[in-house]
Amino acid sequence: MSEITLKKGDDITLKKEDMSPVKNLIAGIGWDSKDDKDVDVDLWIVPKEVTNAKKDILFFQSEQENSDGKKMIPGMVHSGDDLTGNVSEDGCDEMVHIKGEELDQKEYLVVANVYSGDVFGTIERCFAEMIDQDTQKSLAKFDMSGEGGDNKTLVVGKITVGDDKALSFKAIGDYSKLTCDNIVNNPSELF
Repeated sequence: MSEITLKKGDDITLKKEDMSPVKNLIAGIGWDSKDDKDVDVDLWIVPKEVTNAKKDILFFQSEQENSDGKKMIPGMVHSGDDLTGNVSEDGCDEMVHIKGEELDQKEYLVVANVYSGDVFGTIERCFAEMIDQDTQKSLAKFDMSGEGGDNKTLVVGKITVGDDKALSFKAIGDYSKLTCDNIVNNPSELF
């Protein structure tokens, strides 16, 4: 499957080149500021059912860590917190590695939150990318550049886990003024 350019509302089942389902995925976001200053945007994965935000949500303050010290929740590991948007020249600045077989819920939101004092209006280039973890090939890209105004949070999309553990992605692209604390204290506001 060649890379698909997504628009808001597009919903795709992620497939490999041989059309077999993708069960191991990398969900990433990339960004650059308009004036080359550092902007801290954080990639979050928010499961539909949350009982304890710091244990159930994957983000830079998650309580669970793997043996390498990376933040994790069941079936997902975060690449680390990029405080600047300068980790990658043109690729993803933050990524989450997802193993479909180990996921314990059916729906997860992919969320970007501007943690620094900035807002999405200060970001020139902003995109999400879904990558086949097994082959490292890009499957889908969702460009959200030039949008967002004075909003701090973006619900990028939704990952759905099928009964066979195959993964699908729906591009959402909804902005809000929710802060990091708003999300931690009431994650259901995102759904």
